[in-house]
Amino acid sequence: EMGWAEMGEALRLAVEFDLRYALCRLTNLRAARAGFYTEPDAAGLLDEALELAEEMQDVKELQRAHNSLAGYLHVCGEPEKSLEHYRKARELARQEHDQRRVLHAEMHMALVLWGTDQLEEARSLLESGLARCGASGDVQVETLLLLNLSYTLILLGKLEEADRMLSVVQERIPRTPEAMKMEGRRRAWVDHSLGRLRLRQGRLDEARAAFDRVEGEEVKTVQRHNEVRFVLARAELEARCGQLF
Repeated sequence: EMGWAEMGEALRLAVEFDLRYALCRLTNLRAARAGFYTEPDAAGLLDEALELAEEMQDVKELQRAHNSLAGYLHVCGEPEKSLEHYRKARELARQEHDQRRVLHAEMHMALVLWGTDQLEEARSLLESGLARCGASGDVQVETLLLLNLSYTLILLGKLEEADRMLSVVQERIPRTPEAMKMEGRRRAWVDHSLGRLRLRQGRLDEARAAFDRVEGEEVKTVQRHNEVRFVLARAELEARCGQLF
């Protein structure tokens, strides 16, 4: 895979030869891989990608640029601006009749809504996406929607529904096209959700086992905003077990 230095060199060459399409793609890629947007120049790169995509009038690149910028703004604690860019990314995906990108934009919008306690809106968004995805037969995206919806239900205190949904997700993971990758970031997110569920149910030993699996899968594979949720949930478990201090 292209590393940070190689991407920087590719960007320099793209600028030198005025290869605007390559520059736009590389700028998006470089920013998206910037340690979950933690590199100092990530904001500048994302703004540049958006400007280039607008100048080129390239709908797909513009969609990617809005999506990347939305993710950056979410991590930076600007949910309203993040949602604004995700909505733009969704609309552009609709223009391209790209249902998968529409659903991915909506899943990310739900993540932002979690942080602003707009849980019913997040639930409605995910349930709508799930209904549309079921007709397309996209098992991978449908599984991700189920996973995010199950976590939303946990936050809403609807534990029985969440439990049933997580059981479906756990059964599906080995059969998805990216089964090996699911052992990383997505597998960790499943165990994080399961740990939160068992914690809410008072099944503390099972919660600890799930959280231990997340740490075994490396918590850094979970995106930064979800890593914070994991740490807080783990702290709650230890406090309830009387082992925090």
